[in-house]
Amino acid sequence: MQKQEPIPKFIQIDSLRGIAAVMVVLVHALLFGHNNSFPAFLTNFVYQGQRGVQLFYIISAFTLYYTFGIRKSEQHSTLKFLLRRFFRIAPLYYFAIVLYLIVRDSVLNHELTADYPSYINVISNFVFLHGISPYWIDNIVPGGWSIGVEFPFYFMLPLLFVYVKSLTAALRCQVCFLTLGIVVPVIMLQIRGLAPHETWISFVNHFLPNQLAHFGFGIILYFLIVKKEEFTAKHFNLFYIIILQYFVFISLSMYYLHSYWLVHNIVLSMLFSLGFTVFIFLLFKDDRLKLDYPILLFLGKISYGLYLTNFFSYYILDYFHLNDLLPGNSGTVATLNLLIRFGLCLVLSSGLSYFLYLVLERPFQNLGRRFIAKLP
Repeated sequence: MQKQEPIPKFIQIDSLRGIAAVMVVLVHALLFGHNNSFPAFLTNFVYQGQRGVQLFYIISAFTLYYTFGIRKSEQHSTLKFLLRRFFRIAPLYYFAIVLYLIVRDSVLNHELTADYPSYINVISNFVFLHGISPYWIDNIVPGGWSIGVEFPFYFMLPLLFVYVKSLTAALRCQVCFLTLGIVVPVIMLQIRGLAPHETWISFVNHFLPNQLAHFGFGIILYFLIVKKEEFTAKHFNLFYIIILQYFVFISLSMYYLHSYWLVHNIVLSMLFSLGFTVFIFLLFKDDRLKLDYPILLFLGKISYGLYLTNFFSYYILDYFHLNDLLPGNSGTVATLNLLIRFGLCLVLSSGLSYFLYLVLERPFQNLGRRFIAKLP
């Protein structure tokens, strides 16, 4: 039986998680309400809240690489790492599966039609394999596609840690990830008939190979921040290759992908991830930049719950006709209603998420620690 030493935490990380969660809650506000006559600039601004998922991926890869590195010398380190992730992710996700299956029939009044999740769809979510099918990836838990992407990455990380041991290796790895993110969509969009066009496009956008580069930025940050490696001429050469890949992707996609939305979304998400990476690096390097605001730290602590429950909160608001409190059809009224339902959802989801943190997340994480401590 081994005593687990506490891992030092970066306070900025919780704040960044809080920002990512708020971004996701905000963009989902666009999906509710009956008056959507927003100004175009506001729609475009709020729509980028979806990039909060990529920010989550960057933070996740950074912290996982950091914690795995500290504990790599313990016995059965890979098994214990995977168990920690299971006890961190599974309990609340399982709760969300049950919650949304119930909500689908009660609050939403969905009938048991062909669109209702099949038994294998439900099972795929419980074993975190729903990310392999266009029909499963996002069909039960709204936003659950990101869990179906992240959980398989946990199995990749111990292997990456063996081979990616320096900033140079991390940049080379990122080149490989970006290559996959270019080649896989091109190949997959040549395949026809496996799913309706829009379903297939969405699946290609969310599929793991198309998300790996976001995790790659987190690994790069690990070597810049934790290992304190410096950028050299060799690193800049690799970085130029990464930039060149963007232009190659754009050129290939114009010919092969035939989907402006997909190309635009992939390129924009990578640019946001690059921006997030630079911001996080500066946040750790410049003491004048601080994100230690109590509200952000609190939202960061409950961010996983916020991510999984915000749709439920919007459903509740819609059920009680609270998504459009102000009457009228003008752009100003639509904007105010958007902000009001976002605020109401954030408050409602925060309360629910904190409750779940106390009764579900924290107890199961402690249970996981006790179980792992008993392993040899």
